[in-house]
Amino acid sequence: MDLKTQNIVHIVMAVTLLFSNITHAKRMFMLGNVTPHLKILNKPAPEMSAVGPTDFVVFNGLIAVLDSDNHAISFFNYRGNYIKRIELPSGYYQRLIKDRDGVLFAFANNGLTTRIVKISNKQFEQKELDINFDSLISRAVIDDFGLYFESVSPLNLNTLSELSNCPSCLLKKEKSRLSQSKKQRIARSCLICEPQEVDGPLVKGQDYQIVYEGVNGQKPSLIIGEQKIKLNHAAMNAGTRIEQIDADGTVWVRESIFFDRYTVAAYLLKVTASGELKAVFRLPQIPVDDYVVHSIAINDKGEVWFMSGQPKGLAFDLIEPLPENKKREFIEPHNLSALENANCPTNTDNQVPHQLNDEPCQSRTDVFIRAIEYLYNYQCYISHAIENDPSCPGRAIPPYLVGKESQCMFSVSYSWGGFDSVNSFNEKITRIKAGNVNTAINPLPSCTAGVDCSGFISNLWGLKTKWNTGQIFEKTSPIYIKWMKTGDVFVKPGAHVILFVTQINDELSTIESVVRPGLVISSQHELGWFVQHGYFSRVAFNACEE
Repeated sequence: MDLKTQNIVHIVMAVTLLFSNITHAKRMFMLGNVTPHLKILNKPAPEMSAVGPTDFVVFNGLIAVLDSDNHAISFFNYRGNYIKRIELPSGYYQRLIKDRDGVLFAFANNGLTTRIVKISNKQFEQKELDINFDSLISRAVIDDFGLYFESVSPLNLNTLSELSNCPSCLLKKEKSRLSQSKKQRIARSCLICEPQEVDGPLVKGQDYQIVYEGVNGQKPSLIIGEQKIKLNHAAMNAGTRIEQIDADGTVWVRESIFFDRYTVAAYLLKVTASGELKAVFRLPQIPVDDYVVHSIAINDKGEVWFMSGQPKGLAFDLIEPLPENKKREFIEPHNLSALENANCPTNTDNQVPHQLNDEPCQSRTDVFIRAIEYLYNYQCYISHAIENDPSCPGRAIPPYLVGKESQCMFSVSYSWGGFDSVNSFNEKITRIKAGNVNTAINPLPSCTAGVDCSGFISNLWGLKTKWNTGQIFEKTSPIYIKWMKTGDVFVKPGAHVILFVTQINDELSTIESVVRPGLVISSQHELGWFVQHGYFSRVAFNACEE
């Protein structure tokens, strides 16, 4: 393909403009933390993240909010008045996408599979896909033929036999699996049909995609047919995504950049099918404890809405475009030396890794293999056993068992305060009929089995006792993101910790134990996501450098 290259954003704005406090946002309304129509738990307990709605869409004068924990969609008008509610099939939902005709697609995260529910006039169609959910969070759009998405390949059952036969082979294969995404489309007319592999979203005969000219997801460009449009090459890219493609070919691109080591700026670009920049929107900063997964919605009039989880409730802002005279203002590129070291304390250069303890160091290969053993663990869970165990009253049914008598599945259950190895977890399942999602809201450690986020990392690092997230932060050394290796972590003291696996363009492949959907899962996060949510990159404790 003979690409015609042009610069529209590279000369539009750079870091200085973005941080001149020119966000044009109007607060439309806020829904308080206590509302009968949405479940919001704002930082319910230590070592637990806030919970609330994760996505929304705006159309026909209504705002549809995904009540993720209560598997429902609540509708409000532009003043925040409650209108109606649609109950969804049981599951934990995190994405909501509107088709051009008003049909809604809701994505449920079942841990190792993804359920897509199509909602049309309160009628449901469902499809279960053997795909990794988290890669769909920012890579799903509507095109002329249906629902386009990208996803990481599913677990490979042949991996189980390689756990003992060839650990180094396993390491390479799993990293390869987590580093490759499949581009697929579900036809609009046939949700139950199998997804078809495609080159990308297609609108009016033109392909749309983001490509990267630099290493590690740097120097992104937007491809529209035979046009190559350079985006912001002057700053360090923190995540670039196509948010929406209109029926006329207009594309909305969200681009995030690092301003400094602790700050990410995000903006939305409206680009016509011919490559003309029509508008630039500066997006608000998000709170570090924001529980919203996808914060942007564009209605049929081209108005940009922004939803964020605030300490006092769920906020809805209407974002105005930057003035015309600011849209094309040329700003000299910033000194990028600081940007390359994003998310590292300023005194990093003077610090050295912690000394090894008395125990033998843990090879990074072994750390990764332990993580894979958690992912590939296979157990059967019985909801009846959990509900009817008189010695352990009040245990919640985990999301993957809601509405089911039993389910056999991969992975290890999340359990708040849990510190189980894979072997001890499997032994407890048969002995105390557990396999539950145990949270800080109703802790029952003696009645459940599994690991919480820090228990998972503590096991991977071979620790004799469980460290909480604060201890992991205190007892490890900082590291630049670009230098991270498998086994290192992102930690948010008092909330969560995530295992780093590898980097794929401007996304990081990770493994974590999470409350929802209540399992150890593989996941993907944009570079900027960690900074925006208050995470710090840290070196694996007591790791052998191979």
